[in-house]
Amino acid sequence: MRKSLFFCGAALLGTILAGCNNGGGSAQIRRVVVGYVWVSTNSTPAGSPDVVVTGNATAPAGYAAPTGGTFTLNVADGEITRGADSETFTMSSSNQIAAYVKLNNGNSVTFSATGLSYTDPVTNVTSSKTPIPSTNQSISGTNDTVAVLSFQAPTYTPGAPAALKVIVRDPSGANKFGAPATVIPNIVPSANSGDRYEIAVVALDANNVVIPGTTQTVTDTNSNASETATSVSGSFMTVGGAGVEGQAVVLTCGITQNSSLTTTVNTVYSYGNRANFIAAFTPSAEQSVIWPASGGAATVAYTVNVKNGRGINVPNENITLRRRNTAGTVENNYPAPASGSALSTTTVTTDASGNGTFDFQTPAGAAGNSGFNSLNIKYKVGNPLVANRVDALTSGTNVVGTASVVVTRPLSSLTIAGPARLDVGTSTLAANVNQTSNPYNVTGAIDIDTQTIAAPTGTYAWTLTPVAAGANTVGDPDNTSPRSVAAPATNGSTTGSVLNVDAGSIAGQFTVQADFGGTLSNTLTVDVYGPPAKVILSPTPAVGGIAFASGEVKTVSTGFVDSFGHAMTLSAPSNGVHTVLLTGKTGGQTSGNGNIVSQGAAPNPNWTVTASSTGIDSTFQLTLSGTWGGRGQGAQVGSGAWNLIRTFVADVP
Repeated sequence: MRKSLFFCGAALLGTILAGCNNGGGSAQIRRVVVGYVWVSTNSTPAGSPDVVVTGNATAPAGYAAPTGGTFTLNVADGEITRGADSETFTMSSSNQIAAYVKLNNGNSVTFSATGLSYTDPVTNVTSSKTPIPSTNQSISGTNDTVAVLSFQAPTYTPGAPAALKVIVRDPSGANKFGAPATVIPNIVPSANSGDRYEIAVVALDANNVVIPGTTQTVTDTNSNASETATSVSGSFMTVGGAGVEGQAVVLTCGITQNSSLTTTVNTVYSYGNRANFIAAFTPSAEQSVIWPASGGAATVAYTVNVKNGRGINVPNENITLRRRNTAGTVENNYPAPASGSALSTTTVTTDASGNGTFDFQTPAGAAGNSGFNSLNIKYKVGNPLVANRVDALTSGTNVVGTASVVVTRPLSSLTIAGPARLDVGTSTLAANVNQTSNPYNVTGAIDIDTQTIAAPTGTYAWTLTPVAAGANTVGDPDNTSPRSVAAPATNGSTTGSVLNVDAGSIAGQFTVQADFGGTLSNTLTVDVYGPPAKVILSPTPAVGGIAFASGEVKTVSTGFVDSFGHAMTLSAPSNGVHTVLLTGKTGGQTSGNGNIVSQGAAPNPNWTVTASSTGIDSTFQLTLSGTWGGRGQGAQVGSGAWNLIRTFVADVP
């Protein structure tokens, strides 16, 4: 991108932008190319070219600067000024061409001009001028010296250096340098090493014609803090922090070919346009604070750091602070029946590191009062702003940074909701064919002013508590084991109004509760279902088995529970999922002389059992298999192949 050109100096053009050797070996050509575009007028001598490009800094006889059109400079393999391989100059701004060029291969630049025109200042008549076709020009010569562009220019041999002109290119590209010509209104520090001012010192002879091959010198005195913050190397000046706003910086410019010919450039150190400043608050995230029911105000301590538009800390800067309420209106003092100021100060002056400090503060502690609900202090349901805003302003008008604070009151109640069932191996983050993801979340609250709040903004503390096994067991009296204990875990943030939970791999039960500033929510009890872990018989056995009379025939049916004791329901697949599907069963006798016969194929879980007629107990073994798909919240388990063996005794007196 082209950077605008600015002029400061004693007369006209000589050495420009001659610095910045980025390497490339001896084959690389580095030159400052300079030229002026002139077009014919009504007084141009007959037979003269319509357009010329020369080293003349003043118009040749019969010529003037074009008032319209563009001039484009190109390199095939290299750089122009700061990395681009093409730069366009707008003639309505200046007819001067000046750029620092690097050629990695070859020795020529290419230039052209289109849309050239001239408006006569007397007649106000505009005439079009002949375009400049694509033209190659060699710029071979000593590196880091001036080369003059030429097109249809008469042969001329410059004389000795008679005057200097300083050309400055601003890193922002803004044309902000004005009269007098030797004064740059301000230089602005930058943290970016690429934000440099390009300085060119150009020598001209007594006819104001550019002298090629000159080498510039630029020095500053470093006699004050602002000059110490500047550093000149070759054609480039970098400006760092720690200068003083408005302090003078003086640059002495010359050429090595004539050490007695010098000029000075006077400039002023400035941190730049206040509208481009950036104020960053620490903490940077939206803050939440509870307006207490008693005592003093609650506060949020802030540090505000101020940088200029180029990343430099700005010291000794007065920053205005203001509060905008939740309706967006500027309101530094809280309205009745509340009282007090929202900010500990409305003005801070930054220190040497660009920092200032202040507190955001709530009104003083106050008991519940429904009159507070109409004030624009607290979070409100449906309010698009919801937070108080703290603005940092420069010059009293430019908002350069904002912080957000949500104010709530102590709560009188808090309500949460979420799934009552999960399956092992699932998470509230996941979704299955029956349900969408369904985390536990705060669904509402009421504060001490009786204001309903959908979900207070701030820090929550969630608690998951597994239900202990205690003395509880699972299974028939002849086949018991301790009840399992769930092992849920949180997934993600545990401080927001939404909580996701991984069910874990163990069936059981747990409770969920949220705490906001000491107000506890209702407690949810959640069952975690697992695959079948126990076969339950009917009739229910005693410790010694199922009671039979000698030779008695009974129907024995089976059911299933998981390791916590949740009853499993047999079902066929539906919509791709099922709870428990019985796919295989066998029954056999391992001792005694009774008999067992399966009643129908799976999924029928019944057997006909005949006790011994000789008064001998018989032992039977059931082998059952199937799959468990789960029907609770979360992703379908689907892997759930299970196999269970159940042994029982037909107890004959």
